[in-house]
Amino acid sequence: PFWHLRAVPRMGTGGRTFVVGGRRCRWLHWQQRWQHQQQQRQQEPHQHRRGAVVLSQSWLRCGVVAILYAMLLQPVGSVIPWATQPRFSNVFQSHMVLQRGRPIEVWGFGGQGGDTLEVTLDAGMTGTASWAQAIVGDGKWRTVLEEQPATLVGKPLSLYLRYAKKGTKALQNLTDVVLGDVYLFTGQSNVDLPVTYVHQFNPPDEVLEERVAEQIGRSGLLRIMIVPARCGLTYHNSVVAPEFAHVPECSNCPPPFGPQTGTNKCNLLGGKANNYSYCNCDSLRWARTSPDNVRGFSAVAWFMGRALIEGKAVVGVPIGLVRSSWGATNIAVWSGPMAFAKCPQEGEPPSSFAPYVRSALYAHMVMPLKGLQFSAVVWVHGARNIGPASDPYMGGVYYECALRAMIEEWREKFRQPQLPFFIVESPVYCCELDFRTWHTWCDDKESKLTKPDVHLPEMRLAQNKAETLPGVYLVTTMDQGNLKKAMGGAIHSVGKKELGIRLSVAARSAVYNDSKAVWTGPRPKVAWIDGGKVSICFDLGNGGELALNRSASCPDKVLPVYCTGAGFELQIDGAWVRAESVTVCGHSVILEAAKSSAVHVQRVRYAWADWPVNTLMNHAGMPARMFNLPVAEEIDTALCPVRARAPWCQSGNDKDEASSHGPNAAASKNPSRSQASTNGFNAAASTDPSRSQASADGPKEPTSTDGTLHAVLISLLVIFLVTLSLIGILWVFSRELLKTLATSIFPGKSVPQHYALTPRSFKSDKTPSTVSYANVKTTSYNNEQTVNLLKTSNTNSTCLTGNEDEGSRLMPLTSMPVVSESRWRQNNNTRSSWPPRKSQENNRGQNRVRVSPRQVGGHANP
Repeated sequence: PFWHLRAVPRMGTGGRTFVVGGRRCRWLHWQQRWQHQQQQRQQEPHQHRRGAVVLSQSWLRCGVVAILYAMLLQPVGSVIPWATQPRFSNVFQSHMVLQRGRPIEVWGFGGQGGDTLEVTLDAGMTGTASWAQAIVGDGKWRTVLEEQPATLVGKPLSLYLRYAKKGTKALQNLTDVVLGDVYLFTGQSNVDLPVTYVHQFNPPDEVLEERVAEQIGRSGLLRIMIVPARCGLTYHNSVVAPEFAHVPECSNCPPPFGPQTGTNKCNLLGGKANNYSYCNCDSLRWARTSPDNVRGFSAVAWFMGRALIEGKAVVGVPIGLVRSSWGATNIAVWSGPMAFAKCPQEGEPPSSFAPYVRSALYAHMVMPLKGLQFSAVVWVHGARNIGPASDPYMGGVYYECALRAMIEEWREKFRQPQLPFFIVESPVYCCELDFRTWHTWCDDKESKLTKPDVHLPEMRLAQNKAETLPGVYLVTTMDQGNLKKAMGGAIHSVGKKELGIRLSVAARSAVYNDSKAVWTGPRPKVAWIDGGKVSICFDLGNGGELALNRSASCPDKVLPVYCTGAGFELQIDGAWVRAESVTVCGHSVILEAAKSSAVHVQRVRYAWADWPVNTLMNHAGMPARMFNLPVAEEIDTALCPVRARAPWCQSGNDKDEASSHGPNAAASKNPSRSQASTNGFNAAASTDPSRSQASADGPKEPTSTDGTLHAVLISLLVIFLVTLSLIGILWVFSRELLKTLATSIFPGKSVPQHYALTPRSFKSDKTPSTVSYANVKTTSYNNEQTVNLLKTSNTNSTCLTGNEDEGSRLMPLTSMPVVSESRWRQNNNTRSSWPPRKSQENNRGQNRVRVSPRQVGGHANP
C-alpha cells in the first residue's frame, strides 16, 4: 500500500522531501536538518531520519496527507524544481575512478517522463567531450558513453548532466573524475579492519604510512570509497536497492592512540575507552587518499593499491579501491536468487549481530554497483561459514557450491563473464568454536577441543576448489600465522601488509599479464600408486622447482590441537597416518607408507590443520597448496608427463634418494647420504654433519657423490674444449709454416697461388659466368713471377657498370707490377677517363705488362 512507500532524502540533494513510513509521516526541510538532529536521535534512536518532525501517528491523518501530497506534487513541480529535477545516482561522485577501456554506463533518477537528458564527459580541452542522451521513464534514466581513448586515462574529467535543449545549465557537475582500474573488495571483517589496526603495535609506522598516503593522494593515482555499512542500517530484507543507502559519511578518524572525539555512527572504534588503537570508517564518498581517510580505510585494500602503485604494475593509471564488506556475515547474504537455486538450503542462516537474511547485502551493497565495470573482485570471506556440514548454510561442502554459484551470478549481473576473482584463503587462527570463534589465542594454556579441528581445513579446501572456474585465483595465507595479541583475536591478524602485496602480485599476473609474477605455490594435480609408493604430481607454474623445508615445525607455544605438525598424511584403511618418507623428484613428491602398504592407500592430504606446517614450496618461497586427493592406481600421462614424474628417483637403485624415514628414523649408515624432507612432527636435526638439509631458501643441496660426479664431468668438458682449441690452432698455423719452409728451401720457385671465386651480386646470380685461368708473365723489380689472374669467359660485359657488388672489385693479394700512372696517362692523353684495356694489345713486344690499378679478371672498373 502507498503508506509503506518511502521517499527519503538522497545524497547531495536539498529541499523538502515527504516521508511516508507506516504510521509516521514526516516533513523534512533541508534547513531544519541540523536543528532537529539531536531531538530526533533522542526520540527515535533506532531509526536514522535527519531533522524529521513527526506530524501524525494515526493511519487516517497519514493517508489524507499522502493523498494531498500526491495531488499537489505535479502542479507545484515548476515552482519546486527539486521535486522532479534529474540527478545522477549516488553511485556517481566527484573524484571517482571509472574503469578504463570499457563503455561507461551512467544512470540516475528524477525528471518528468519523456524528458531528454544529456550526459557529457568532458576533459576541458577542445574536441575531447563525449556525450550521450537518455530519456526519462518512470522517474529513472540510463545511458551509455562510448569507450574513451587511452589518451584520457589519468586526466581529470568532468561529468555533466543537463537537459538536451541547447543553452540549458548543468543540473549536476561531478569533478575530478578519472579513468583507471577499479577493484572491488568485499567479504567479512578482515576486509573492514583499517590501516591503524595493522600498526596498533607500532604507532611510528602509522605516521609513516599516513605520509605515504598523502603523497600518493596528491598525485591522484590512488582513490578510495566505502559503500555504506552499519551506520544504523540493518538490511533485513532482500529487495534490490536502486542505489546506496542515504547516510552521512564517517567523520575523519583522529590520529590513533588518542581520545575518542569527532566520531559518529559510521565510525567503529576499537581499543579501550578514551584511548583507541583504530578507527574503522563505514561510509566514505570517493576521495583521494589522505592521512585522515586512510586511517579508517581497509588495510588489505590499501596495501594492495599501494603495492600496485609503487611496484609500477601499470604506470600513470589511477587505481580505484571500493570496499563493500560487513563483518560476521554468512555467504548467503552475499548470494542472489540464482546462487540459491544452484545450492538449495532450508531455513535462514544462523542469526547474528550482522545482517543474516538471505541476499540482504547482495541487494543493498552489491547490486547498486550494477552497471559499473571492475578490473577484479577481491573476496575475503569464509569464517562465518565454518562449521559442521549438517547445519544449513554451513561447512565446506556447502561453501564450495555457494562460492562458485556466487561468482557466476555476480559475473552475469555485472555483464563481465571473465571478471577476475581473487579468493583470499582463510587465515591461520585457532578455530575453537567454529563460526563463533572470536578472542581465541593459539598459545592459550588449554582448549575446549579434545581433538584437532577439521572444519577450518575443510573451508580452505573449498576455497581452493573455486579455481576450477576460469579466472579465479586463490591467494594463500596459511603460512602467515603470528602470535601477536591483536585486539580482534587470532582470527583478525595484523599481517595485512603481506596479504596486500600477494594480492598485488596476483593482479600483475591476472590483470596486467605479467608472466614473471609468481603469485602462487605448487598446486597438486594427481596422486597415484607407483612401485609400492605414492607419487603426487604438481603444477609448478613459473615459480621454479619444488623445495622441502626440513626445519619447518610447529611453534612451541601453539597447542597440538591447533598445530598437529603433520605435513603429508596417507589414509590407509580409513585411518590417517603420517608418511614414513618424503622425496622430492622434479615435479613430483614421492611418499612411502609404513611397511610398503601403499596398495591400501585411499587418499593423501597435506597441511591439514588450523596452523599448518608448510614444508613444501617453490624456489620463489611460495608455499604449496593444501590438498586432500584420492589416490589412483594408474596415472594419466596427460596429467603428469614422464619427465615430470622423474623416474630416476624411482629406480631400483635409488638408495641415495633425498628422503627421511619416520619420526624416529635412525641415522643413515652411509654418511654420504643426504636427507631433504620432513622427519615427521618432532623431526630432529641429523647427527651426521656431512648430510645436507633443504631449507626454505631453496632445494636440497647436492650430496657428496653428486658433487664428485659433477666435478668429473666439468673437468672432462674443460679438457675436451682446450684440446679442440689446440688442434685448431695447429691446423691453421702448420700450413703457413710449411709454406714458409718451402720458400726458404726452394727460393727459385714460388708456390702457385689460386684465388677463390669472387662473390657474386644478385644480378650476376642470374647470369653466372664461367671462370678460367690465364697465365700472364710479369716482371717485378726483384724477379719474375707467374701470377694466375681470374679471367671470365662472359663476353657480354667487358666493363662493370658500377652496380656490381664490392666483392667483384677485389684484386689478387700478390705483389702487383709497378705501373707508372703518369706514363699511362701520357699514352692516353686524348681520353678523359681510364678505359678498360686488353693487356695483350698494350704489351707492344715488351716484357712488362701494364695493368690498370683497377683491372681485375678481364674487367676494368671505370
